Amino acid sequence: MSAFVYTNDYIKYNSFYGSGEFDYIDSYMQCKFKNVHWSLNQCELWDWVKTFEYDNIHSFEFIRLYSTLSNREIIPISELVNILHEMKYISLYGYDNHKQNYYYANYSKK
Repeated sequence: MSAFVYTNDYIKYNSFYGSGEFDYIDSYMQCKFKNVHWSLNQCELWDWVKTFEYDNIHSFEFIRLYSTLSNREIIPISELVNILHEMKYISLYGYDNHKQNYYYANYSKK
C-alpha cells in the first residue's frame, strides 16, 4: 500500500498513516514527529519502516530518509531511531491507534 496517491500534483495522504499533525504529542517532540512523518511520505518509505530495527541505520533507505529530513531539521540519530520506532507502530497499526496508545501510555494515571 502506498503512503500517498498523486492526483494533479497534489499529495493526498493515506488516512491509515494519518495527517502527520501529532497534536497529541508535546510541542518539543511534535515538530520532530511531523518532520519524520513528512520525510517518510516524501521518500515513500512506509513499507520499509514496517521492518525497521536499529541495525538498519546503515541502509540506503535510512540514509535517504536522513538526507531528506536534514533539509528540514537535524535530529540526533538516537532520537530519530526512537521516532522511527513510533513510525513503525503507525505503519503497522495506523495513526489513530498510535494516537490512542500514545496518549494512554504517556498521560493516563497509573
